[in-house]
Amino acid sequence: MKIKNVELFLVASSRWTTGSPSRHGILRLRSEDGIEGLGELSDLNHMPLAMQPDLGRLREALRGVLVGKDAFRIRALTEAAGAACGSGLWSARMKSAVDMALHDLVGRALGVPVYVLLGGKRRERIPVCFPIGRMRSMDEVENRLERVAKAVERGFHRIRLYCGGDWDADEAFLSRLRDEYGSEVELKSLDLSGRLRWKDSVRFLGRMKQYDYDMAESVGLGRDDLEGIAEVRRRADVPISEHVADYRAGAAMVKAGAVDVFNVATYDLGIRGALSLFELAHGAGLQALHGTTQELSIGTAAAAHVCAAAPAVDLPCDPAGPQLYVEDVVKERVQYENSEMIVPDGPGLGVELDEDKLKELAGQA
Repeated sequence: MKIKNVELFLVASSRWTTGSPSRHGILRLRSEDGIEGLGELSDLNHMPLAMQPDLGRLREALRGVLVGKDAFRIRALTEAAGAACGSGLWSARMKSAVDMALHDLVGRALGVPVYVLLGGKRRERIPVCFPIGRMRSMDEVENRLERVAKAVERGFHRIRLYCGGDWDADEAFLSRLRDEYGSEVELKSLDLSGRLRWKDSVRFLGRMKQYDYDMAESVGLGRDDLEGIAEVRRRADVPISEHVADYRAGAAMVKAGAVDVFNVATYDLGIRGALSLFELAHGAGLQALHGTTQELSIGTAAAAHVCAAAPAVDLPCDPAGPQLYVEDVVKERVQYENSEMIVPDGPGLGVELDEDKLKELAGQA
């Protein structure tokens, strides 16, 4: 099955939590017999301004290595696409989008969901949590509690908190959360996002110890601060999670004794890469969950298929993007129910592009 065409679109959709737009890349591959495959470059707002995409150049680079090639050669084509798009972060993100689109294309051609290509579905639903954004002053506490209330209305009873911007605000929020919701809302994690030195992370987690949470995330100065992350793990009486960029980084974290939990992301690693890190974590006696950069439904569906096929999903995962964005590019978003993401069962990724929405959101990018 040869690839006939490659299309790459830039779209924007606002989050109801903030009102601010997030930009995403949508990749569409089309085979000679008209079958399509979709991929996503998610939430490009997190990319440095100097690294914003030249879509025309990227599109032509992908066409040069994909058009006329057999879509079933997923691994070889993914590597070729990454090399054609340069090096560093953009290369990794494009590889991931191409990997998604090829899995989607092959799944549709065979008439099976992507999780079948990964060895079969182990679970129908994936526990997830709703993100609550970081506070920088006490003035934002009430707003974050309002977001919790809206999340509960949407069926979410599990959250994670981005924190460390204002310690007093964090504690005020956690105190109010406990008083107003009790056991109705579970706090999965405190996410420091790599903003604190390890000694400050230890102090912060010690101060918040009275509040019931399951784990702490990104507790060093970035994911490469293995010595600092390991110190927090030794000193803080709570499991520690960190984002794992690739297999080599995961092996280094295991060797350093830095983490208890791998935070794995399809948007960074592709479908096969993410699944391999679940396997590495479990082989090393650690746990794993699926992280997020808050994808639209295409990227979220890819994450759902990885989680469906993973040997184990040990903790609630993070992909909640389809519940955050006001608009999406698919006809029917990935579905959630009672704090769980439902794995799509259609061929490929199981989501269908909405041409009208694609045009509308591309006009807003």
